[in-house]
Amino acid sequence: MFPHILMTTLISLTPFVSPSPIAAAPPSEGTTLPGAQAPVPSCNTQATACHGSATYYTPGLGACGQTHSPSDLVFAFSQKIMGSLDTNNALCGQKVKIVMIKGRAPVTATGVDKCMSCIGNDDLDLSDGLFKALGGDEGVGTYTNMTWWWA
Repeated sequence: MFPHILMTTLISLTPFVSPSPIAAAPPSEGTTLPGAQAPVPSCNTQATACHGSATYYTPGLGACGQTHSPSDLVFAFSQKIMGSLDTNNALCGQKVKIVMIKGRAPVTATGVDKCMSCIGNDDLDLSDGLFKALGGDEGVGTYTNMTWWWA
């Protein structure tokens, strides 16, 4: 009887779904993000990989504003390179390839959080699932010979 009223009602009931965030290219080598203590490293290939320590944690709501489960392949960058920005940080959503144990295949993961306890610039805090996917033993806790590079 009143089709324009029905159409308006249907449109207004349609939920808004925001698009998934797409990470831009990693910040340029040597760029220092706001509040950071060190510049973003150059980790372009496995041959020029960054070297640091790997620890693990149980993710939840991360500094980048997303909630993740322990099984997600995600990690936290060191606060030393991530700096003071959280949700608008250029490192949020960046993908890296990680090797934690020599001889094992790399695993690709996404940066979603900030590691406040990471000591080195290139240290990463890995989700439980990522730590296990890389062959980590929770009894060891910290692996000091991890390498990673931008995916």
